[in-house]
Amino acid sequence: MKHAALEELRLFTNFKIDSHSPMTLILLAQPEFRKLIQLKALEAFSQRLVLRAHLVGLSQDEAKAYVQHHLDVAGRAAPLFTDDVIAEIYQQAKGLPRLINTLCYECLWETYEQNKNLVDMPTLEKVLCRLDNS
Repeated sequence: MKHAALEELRLFTNFKIDSHSPMTLILLAQPEFRKLIQLKALEAFSQRLVLRAHLVGLSQDEAKAYVQHHLDVAGRAAPLFTDDVIAEIYQQAKGLPRLINTLCYECLWETYEQNKNLVDMPTLEKVLCRLDNS
């Protein structure tokens, strides 16, 4: 979000009727938002945040279960990722589901293009190189 938009939100939260605020504003954001609101220019906005919560990444076991759940929902019974690939995806994504999704999707696409049935380390390495160069 641009600073001007956050400043407008701050001004909007100043609106009161009979000394009571008629609304509650809930913001959900990516982790980068925390760094943004720490800027001096947004200090007034940051001071108005009453409650803050930060979700941490999944554990490696949770990440494996997360990927397996998506495969189960998609109807895939047979293994599609090797254990070492899942472990490396977890490491690269730091347990963040959004990044796990991206890496898995890119690996699946690459595996399809290679006409393979299993995502292996060379496939993941190719995906990581491609993403690093983009």
